[in-house]
Amino acid sequence: MFRSTLICLAVALAGLVSVVACATSAARHQPQGKIMHWTIDGVRREALVFAPRANYGSANHPLVLAFHGHGGQMLSTSAIVATMKQSYAVNTRRIYATGFSNGAVFSLLLWAERAKTLAAIGEVAGRLDPSEALTLPRPFLAIAGRSDAVAPFAVQKQTIQQARQVNRAFGRGSRCGRHCTYYPWPFAVKVFLHPGGHVYPVWASAEIVKFFKTHRLGEGLVFNSTRGLVVPAARRLPLPATP
Repeated sequence: MFRSTLICLAVALAGLVSVVACATSAARHQPQGKIMHWTIDGVRREALVFAPRANYGSANHPLVLAFHGHGGQMLSTSAIVATMKQSYAVNTRRIYATGFSNGAVFSLLLWAERAKTLAAIGEVAGRLDPSEALTLPRPFLAIAGRSDAVAPFAVQKQTIQQARQVNRAFGRGSRCGRHCTYYPWPFAVKVFLHPGGHVYPVWASAEIVKFFKTHRLGEGLVFNSTRGLVVPAARRLPLPATP
């Protein structure tokens, strides 16, 4: 189910290079996408790559790394990103990480360990490993189920709070739709708290794509020698309308 949802994610963002880190059995039964292989420390890894058509245009493309419920591996991810940069016109200011369950945990690990390469993170039913810490702010979207018994809701809320702290997304936030709260600049945090359990909601991909489209690496706080950390005028975005 999650695999087919990720196909929709890849199709939804025009000009996207999407890499879905897949288990071997899943990849062999996947009729779409290009299967690519890497050997890391003697272990064969593979992923599905959904790339724009060769005649799509000369512009650089966003790269979305989407991780399944088995998580990921740091060296594999570095190799995948390097290959994508060599094979496609990747916009290095628009590299994103997303995932569900353990894939969400790994996306958060990338934020903790490789934040300098990521423009934004969108995760579903994940939590930050206790051994990790978020140190660099990045736009963040989280989707959590209040009835989640696999990744306890209370633990997911702690991760969201950590993200808000590092992003300086303070205040009460504003409503941005059903189950949604938006904490704006300096670095946006968008949170969906739905009543379900450990699931990937059917609307999740569309929300993640919409969020990624609005964020690029290098946007947010800048340092001013007299004023400290400030927000560029271009990033002082209005709050989303309340439906």
